[in-house]
Amino acid sequence: MTVECLMNPFSYFQLRGLYFLLQHLFHSILQKYIHNVCDDLVQTSHGCSWKVISWVTNHNVKKLFIIFLKLLLLSLQYT
Repeated sequence: MTVECLMNPFSYFQLRGLYFLLQHLFHSILQKYIHNVCDDLVQTSHGCSWKVISWVTNHNVKKLFIIFLKLLLLSLQYT
């Protein structure tokens, strides 16, 4: 799918708005998860990092992250 095809249904401002919304959403979800995991662990920070990595490899999170990256690339092309 080309960038033109992807951009067609969106105006520039809709795309930027969606990108910032997704950025905030993804950041909030990740921060909350890291906070919860780190509170529960009485281990090293390495253990905490490992938990976060294993969560990010979850299928749904991967899909959200891929969408986020695509929007980031599109928004950078049109800035």
